[in-house]
Amino acid sequence: MRVLAWFPLLLVGCGLTGYRAEREVLLRELRESPAGPYAASLDDAAPPPADERMEESMRQDPLGPERAVGYALARNPKLASAIYQWEALIHRVPQVSSFDDPVLQYVEHLRSVQTRSGPMERSLMLSQRLPWPGKLDLRGEMALEEARRAQQSYRETILRVMEEVRHAWADYAVTYRLIEINEELKRLLREFEQVARKKLEAARATQQDVLRAQIQSIHLEHHGIVLERDRRVAAERLNAVLNRPPRAPLGRPADFPDPKIEIELSDLLARARRHSPRLKAAEHAVAKAAAARSLASLDYLPDPILALGYTQIEGGTNPGFPKDGEDALSVTLGINLPVQLERRSGFAAEAESALRKARADYLAGLRDLERDVTTAYEKLVELRQESLLLRETLLPQTEQHLRAARRAYEAGDLDFLSLLDAERNIEGIRQDDARVSAEFLKARAVLGRAVGGDLP
Repeated sequence: MRVLAWFPLLLVGCGLTGYRAEREVLLRELRESPAGPYAASLDDAAPPPADERMEESMRQDPLGPERAVGYALARNPKLASAIYQWEALIHRVPQVSSFDDPVLQYVEHLRSVQTRSGPMERSLMLSQRLPWPGKLDLRGEMALEEARRAQQSYRETILRVMEEVRHAWADYAVTYRLIEINEELKRLLREFEQVARKKLEAARATQQDVLRAQIQSIHLEHHGIVLERDRRVAAERLNAVLNRPPRAPLGRPADFPDPKIEIELSDLLARARRHSPRLKAAEHAVAKAAAARSLASLDYLPDPILALGYTQIEGGTNPGFPKDGEDALSVTLGINLPVQLERRSGFAAEAESALRKARADYLAGLRDLERDVTTAYEKLVELRQESLLLRETLLPQTEQHLRAARRAYEAGDLDFLSLLDAERNIEGIRQDDARVSAEFLKARAVLGRAVGGDLP
């Protein structure tokens, strides 16, 4: 009986421990992730309220994109979902890399079986299947690689949330800038109307000039209503990405950053190959498939089965025998017979095909990544050139043209329609500049996600 008592303790200590340290590292990184505290605070009833200091930061002027990104990383439910998926796969490792439960059998003999030591009354047997050395290791490695893929999926989700926030912030900021431009033009039109009235009083202009100024002002008023609606929609979209109520107050957006590109395409491609989560996820898929192939090759080998038995013997039937009534202990060693070769060859062929597919997916993902980085970089360069053209050439020229047209109109050398054309030109250039600034920020966010992190 003493041997049977120690046998379960032996089996408990024989589970896979090689991956325990790696599993703990993954769990520690999970708990220290930006969305970890928020994910841990979720329940079935409702999301926890936001920290008041964080809420106050969203209401303060000016609200920049990086402050919004920081808020989102701490409270976005998509990140919490990705964390739970990652955590679930980490906890799968000990499930697949441990021994099966031992089997305890009890036998009560309905008819006594006579032995020299006496009749057998009852028996206990404890058996354990012991996978061939290496099988549990490979199963644990496969589970760990799947958990590492989930880790990269979480990092990819972080990058996508950052991209969504910056896109939403850019839309929010550009509507504010367009409203400011519209207000500046309304003020300018009021000045034009005053000039036209003075010229009308001096019989140097017609009533039509005043009416044209008023009509253009009405168009700007209507455009302002449309822009205000766009601003509300953009604010609601930004709040949604931030996991806030749609009408939660937001601070006035900061100015758009200067359109700078401080890294070359070759450096971006090298960085993407090193840090892209989707490429790393493909690497882990290849590693998992390789472990599955190795496991398939071990499936041809038998798994030992170890059993310990105890049989109770009733004494008194053979008093002259020295071992009369002495209980019996037994050790049994068996193996399964891997005779289903067709099934195992199919398993091996499937694993080989899965590995080749994973390698092909990695190469395809690498080419897609290089294409995405190159396309995003080229768009960023194009938008920067367009921004420089607008700010350094077109905008100064249209402002100079407007000042000259106003002086010419006041002197009577230019008609009012030409003055309005000059005003419309500067309106279009300023709006284009604001929209290009927003598109540049969006393109930079897309490029940052592709390379696996923020750009310098």
